[in-house]
Amino acid sequence: KLYESLKNSLYIGKDLDTGSYNISIESRDPVMSFEILTNIIEDLDTYLKDKQMEITKERLLYLQSNANSFASIKQREYLDSLVYEELVKLMRLELNDFYSFSLIDKPFYPEKKIKPKRTYIVLFAMLIYTLIIFIRIVNHKKIIES
Repeated sequence: KLYESLKNSLYIGKDLDTGSYNISIESRDPVMSFEILTNIIEDLDTYLKDKQMEITKERLLYLQSNANSFASIKQREYLDSLVYEELVKLMRLELNDFYSFSLIDKPFYPEKKIKPKRTYIVLFAMLIYTLIIFIRIVNHKKIIES
């Protein structure tokens, strides 16, 4: 039930001009939507960062374990450059707060409500109430005339 409600209120869209993604959540409680959106972004980034760190560490272990199999100096220099690139990648992963995302706008509390529009609800309720009163008056006059 929670998954279905989150699925219905979560919106992910891609801007074709810039290639950026827009993630938003519609909810009655702005604090809750802010916290959910922040958690989604942090969890997704942490997952992608951990996955990339795992791959980088595996590459480093492989390169270091096969270091003795290269005999020529050129091969060892090339291997050293590959190890250096993987170490730099690992360092960047550990230092960046957001690895997979570059946030343009951080999640924020909405300034005004989107839904529900109370004025529309009140006007609709008044219209229905007026129709009910009108129908009762017409029915009451028909009963009196007959």
